[in-house]
Amino acid sequence: MIRWLHQNGAVTTVLLVQIVLGLICCLGFWWAEAALFSGAVAGFASAFVPNGLLAWQQKRAVHAARLVMHSVTKWVVTMMLMALSFGVVGADPISFFVTFVIAQLSFVVALVRPRLLRSNSQ
Repeated sequence: MIRWLHQNGAVTTVLLVQIVLGLICCLGFWWAEAALFSGAVAGFASAFVPNGLLAWQQKRAVHAARLVMHSVTKWVVTMMLMALSFGVVGADPISFFVTFVIAQLSFVVALVRPRLLRSNSQ
């Protein structure tokens, strides 16, 4: 597993940045008002769990059909977690979606990071 993480730097970057951004949001909402904390945790889980599952599934995928199926699985898990967050947990929508969107911004960081590394090495 550690070897795979070193080989897939962009995937590792996305997952680690999601963890950091998600925890920052959760702590920020907890500090602002404890009632918003459950919505932030639900938003973080709805962003991180499907992406972690997709990363784990795709390390074994070689065919395009499997890659598409894994992406569909990711979206189904995301929708199920959102439904559970609002239906069962009763998460606050503001803290949920703020944390969810900020955690998804980790993809932008993963795209910008290689460019920053190249510009610093020149």
